[in-house]
Amino acid sequence: MVEFALLAPIFLLLLFGIIVGGVVINAQVQLSNTVRDSVRAAAVCGDSATNLAYGSGATAPSMTLPSGSDCKDATVKAYITGLLGKIPGGGKVTSTAYSVYDSSNTLLGSTMDVCQKGDKIELSVTYSQPLFLPLIDRALGDSGGTNRTLKADAQATCEN
Repeated sequence: MVEFALLAPIFLLLLFGIIVGGVVINAQVQLSNTVRDSVRAAAVCGDSATNLAYGSGATAPSMTLPSGSDCKDATVKAYITGLLGKIPGGGKVTSTAYSVYDSSNTLLGSTMDVCQKGDKIELSVTYSQPLFLPLIDRALGDSGGTNRTLKADAQATCEN
């Protein structure tokens, strides 16, 4: 009994550390996948309403997001926000940055309206993941805090 009383807290701390570490790793993988899928949807969608590649008098093809929404800056950002909100683990998105660059890496803006065929769109997301357990968060948390900050970036080439 004495040996169990001495070793059980250490064993439980190790076990819960592994579980919380798994939750953090799962959240990071989910965040990376979601950011990659989101930037891909934005790149495929582009801004077909203002795409100049079709010339005067021609109409761009009707593009929609996987959710069925039109390809407009606000709906693309709302779609991406919806995807980010579905990441399991109880965390929250703390910042989202959109950037569109031309072929010479000149920043064109932060809206999908400027995304023309061949430009690169980039999405950077910061996510705050709670660690749930007091002793574990001191070891894994940011500066001994109760949360771990996760980051994910993705880039895709605009297709429309």
